[in-house]
Amino acid sequence: MKTYIVTIPDKSENIFLKLFRKFHIKSKVLSDEDYENKMMYELIKESENSEDVSEEEVRKYFRKHGVEL
Repeated sequence: MKTYIVTIPDKSENIFLKLFRKFHIKSKVLSDEDYENKMMYELIKESENSEDVSEEEVRKYFRKHGVEL
């Protein structure tokens, strides 16, 4: 099983939920906090597999994913 995170505009949410139900795709809506936690987990996981991560790289990663520090 694979997990995909999709950002859907509020006005299109119902359309996508109906589509997921039609194709029997399990969906879950993440709060902003859940999404930030997921991104932090990914960053920690990535840093464990590499040498050092600079503070600037961390800031770029968060900015890329819509989090302002």
